[in-house]
Amino acid sequence: MDKFSYPEYYDFPPFFTLQPVRATREKQLVLWQQLILEYHRAHDLPLFQPFASTLFENVKISRNMAQDGRTAVVEHLIRCGHGSWEDDTRTRCRIMWKKPAVWAAEIYDFAKEHGMLGNVFTVYELYAGEETLGTNIHGMEPWLLREALSVLEGEGKVRPHWGVSGVYSIGAGVDEWMEGALMQAAVIAGETCEEDGVKFLATE
Repeated sequence: MDKFSYPEYYDFPPFFTLQPVRATREKQLVLWQQLILEYHRAHDLPLFQPFASTLFENVKISRNMAQDGRTAVVEHLIRCGHGSWEDDTRTRCRIMWKKPAVWAAEIYDFAKEHGMLGNVFTVYELYAGEETLGTNIHGMEPWLLREALSVLEGEGKVRPHWGVSGVYSIGAGVDEWMEGALMQAAVIAGETCEEDGVKFLATE
């Protein structure tokens, strides 16, 4: 049995045609975003293929959204921070039903609440280890976890620590580290999720 229930507006024929009036089109795009996010969350699908997806085809009412409409929907998802193209081919879009900034806050709060401050964990341990079993963090897509950690860096809560494993810290400001050091292009230095990691530090 399908665990996803389609909303009533999914059977409304104009929903499958990109609306010409801007105000109406914006409301339409918001509804498409809501539908796509809820569908992918219900089915635990991290990727969306807009030009092959059956979501844009409603056999019941004989409607199939044209390519320009599909493109507009995906661009709206990306613009709102709920999606990103997987690569330059732009055929598959990564879906984020929670924005990286929301995940970042949850991850850091989890670290504080579970006595993880001052300890080092690999990225792999965070999304697949025993420490996060039973939480939303467990089972996260590695690329999404990295996006969330990048947000923490932007907030001044991540400081790179270059060592054997390419560990970087969460919690400390970056200003003092930057003195006399070169800016690094990547947040995570390790080549794999088993090699790169985070050290959670107290910010107060």
